[in-house]
Amino acid sequence: MSHSAPLASHHGVMMSVAGVGIMIQGRPGIGKSSIALDLIQRGHKLVADDLIDCYPSDAGLFAQAPAKLVDRLHSRELGLIPISATFGAQSWQQQTAVDLIVHIEATGTGQQLFDPQTTDSVADYTLPCWHLFLDNPVPVSQRIELLARLFTTHQKIQERRC
Repeated sequence: MSHSAPLASHHGVMMSVAGVGIMIQGRPGIGKSSIALDLIQRGHKLVADDLIDCYPSDAGLFAQAPAKLVDRLHSRELGLIPISATFGAQSWQQQTAVDLIVHIEATGTGQQLFDPQTTDSVADYTLPCWHLFLDNPVPVSQRIELLARLFTTHQKIQERRC
């Protein structure tokens, strides 16, 4: 699915983690691209870094990178990294559905429950949102990976109930 103009563009990182489309947001310099790099090294797929173009579809909201940023991740220390050439074609994905949002914050407290702490709106789509804090001793990439697995498990449970 390729589109001429996005419905909306957002700053952040878009990843496919265990098949779940996760939009990672946070203030500039908080480490979103570093988290994405760690997730890529853990076997997950980059969709977009820095700017995420969002498109509506019959199946929901989808995201991909703008043409100039396709298959690239920007690291403050290392510069522009060609993902497929560096990590293999399996490390990049052209697009993904946007399933949930993760806001990265420096410090804070949050309920230790699976249910999303809030919702956030992207291009008129309401999505579940979790806030993850850098001061938690478990690396953010590992918590995002677990969140994706829990999200998938939760979806399967909900489908069985219907």
